Amino acid sequence: PPPPTEPKPLPRRRRRSDKPHITHVADRQVGPNLHLEAYWVGPPFGPGPGASLFAFREEILRFDPFGGNAGHFHFNPDQVWRLGKRTARIHFPEGSARSHMERAHFELAKNTSVALRSSMKEHIRALEVDDDSLRSAADFMLSHWLDVARELVVDIDDEAGLEADDPDSDEAPAAAAT
Repeated sequence: PPPPTEPKPLPRRRRRSDKPHITHVADRQVGPNLHLEAYWVGPPFGPGPGASLFAFREEILRFDPFGGNAGHFHFNPDQVWRLGKRTARIHFPEGSARSHMERAHFELAKNTSVALRSSMKEHIRALEVDDDSLRSAADFMLSHWLDVARELVVDIDDEAGLEADDPDSDEAPAAAAT
């Protein structure tokens, strides 16, 4: 059958990557009408990695793997927002940002199909994506986050969560991410 087409879009929020506190954006096409943005979230909402998966132009999954007790993700956030509700957070177990990043990798690779099928919109429920494409997208997301953490010299293994090193500090910088 032909791929589903998107109906006329409803007014929606801006994409996360359009916001001023989002940097280091990398895009990846995951499948037809499915695309991923991996990025770094700065103050006042970060610091830390983030990613959004879009079906057509609707955000289906959003990951905020900040470490400590702050890491979480959102399931169908645009859909919930349109209902006039605050987007609920599904928390990661307390741990390092690296452990949260790895959990986000798992969620993207394994649960994207569940997020698509749970959409209220028929054209999104009809989307299909193969497992190899999802694993590849999850690998891309994790690799991008690790590269940015190394560039920013951020300790992603601290169980307390993320803090960017202060360039004005007299202390030695934290070990770079590996």
